[in-house]
Amino acid sequence: MKRVILAAALTVCLCSCGNMTSANEGGTDNDSIISLSSENEGETTAAVTTVPTASSTKAKTTASTTATRTTATSAVKTTATTAPATTVTTAATTATAATAVVTTAAPAPPPPAEPEPAAPAPEPEPVYEPDPEPEPEPEPEEYTPPAEEEYTPPEPVEEPAYEEENSGLWSPDTSEYAVQVAMLANQIRAENGLSQLRLSETLFEMAQVRCEEISGYFSHERPDGRSGFSIYDDYGVGYWFVAENIAAGQTDPQSVIDTWLSSPGHRANMLSEQVGYIGVGYVSVGGVNYWVQEFVDSDDLDGVIL
Repeated sequence: MKRVILAAALTVCLCSCGNMTSANEGGTDNDSIISLSSENEGETTAAVTTVPTASSTKAKTTASTTATRTTATSAVKTTATTAPATTVTTAATTATAATAVVTTAAPAPPPPAEPEPAAPAPEPEPVYEPDPEPEPEPEPEEYTPPAEEEYTPPEPVEEPAYEEENSGLWSPDTSEYAVQVAMLANQIRAENGLSQLRLSETLFEMAQVRCEEISGYFSHERPDGRSGFSIYDDYGVGYWFVAENIAAGQTDPQSVIDTWLSSPGHRANMLSEQVGYIGVGYVSVGGVNYWVQEFVDSDDLDGVIL
């Protein structure tokens, strides 16, 4: 399966291949004034309240605003209205006999009898109730300390033989420069919203071979004249898309990543959406560091994502 899409670029020190809410009732109390007098024509008759004197020609009277005249021996009960002022009148008597006015006060009616207060109801006699007998206090229970349980150590659990069953799985060493370059590449992809590339042990081996080759012959071609992608044939890895970045002289993983990002061709290879795996090679020869990135889309590889 080799539908090969190849891209490559070569520089002096690096190279790529791929693409937010009231009348006074009575000023005189007229109490029931009883008047005994003769009828005198042409006289001013008034109901008075005075002390009788013989042949009195003058009498000091207290006039009432209203009086009732009647025949002799008649008992006249007059009702006086409120007099606004006291006046002194002189009664001229031309009769042979002086009129003697006798006033008798009618007795006041007796006050109504007050009803006798009702006798208070007798209070009920208290009923004696004996005090209830106190309940006996419960006897304290004897404290029985809990029985001590014997300590039984847990049974040892057999750990799975992880090393034996997984001895063939590759575990990348994150301290290695090659693995750090791959992790930095995935960080750049995440910042750009791209998927993470898987690290394949086989692909790392292939990148390492290419790294050693460029240390002597810096090119996307192999020392034997074949294309650099011929390494996939050597490992029997088929692919639909493949790309390669190479560089030389950078001192550490960050510096080489920065160098590749500054070059459009190399940056395009690292941020490609057509690849799923990455492999990195690193070697230092004669004080010069050499770097290789291999990107591929293949069904012939397996790996891990860090």
